Amino acid sequence: MIYAAANYGGHIREMLNAGTAQNDEERDNMLDRDKARVRPYSFLKSPSSLVGAFDDIILPPESKKVDWEVELALAVGKVAKRVPAEKALKYVAGYMTTNDITARDAQSRPDWPTLRTDWFTGKSHDTFAPMGPYFVPAEFIGDYRDINLSLKVNGQIKQNDLAGEMVFSVEEQIEHASAQISLYPGDIISTGTPEGVGHGKGTYLKDGDIVEANAEGLGVQICNVFDER
Repeated sequence: MIYAAANYGGHIREMLNAGTAQNDEERDNMLDRDKARVRPYSFLKSPSSLVGAFDDIILPPESKKVDWEVELALAVGKVAKRVPAEKALKYVAGYMTTNDITARDAQSRPDWPTLRTDWFTGKSHDTFAPMGPYFVPAEFIGDYRDINLSLKVNGQIKQNDLAGEMVFSVEEQIEHASAQISLYPGDIISTGTPEGVGHGKGTYLKDGDIVEANAEGLGVQICNVFDER
């Protein structure tokens, strides 16, 4: 399960406004999307975080800042290694709705300040990757860029944007990932989230919330949120 970080301009800006960058140089670097210099930024998420579209999201007691991130996910359909972007869509079996749940206060490690982001602790808790409800084969999707991504918490719209607004395209992400590792059928690539995450406004998921995530045409997730008991 390979996930894209910082792949929508609006999301990059809201994270910067929330204090992600520690100085002006870091801020400028995050805003720089010059593809001659900057490559996609990816991280791995544990398969044990995977749950269904109507399963519960469980909040770990160690975190008080658990956030949402609706995303367009794809499943790899055949073995891919060093696939050029212009051929990448031939390796996509289909698409799904997903939600990249994130413990924001676990991503930054005060005990290891020089190592910065802890992707494992922030992203891979159990239930942190609701997927589905449907797997839609690629041949039934016209242009993935036209898919609208939206998310609601307790009926209030938080995110609403087109997949076509991503910085690095699906094709570029497959090219990048397959240059690092061999991709196999069933591997999942999640392509980043648009603006509107809770961290941008300092609001987070809490016990009793209901989260609805939707990639248009791929089905709506409805997940209840509970504290770990």
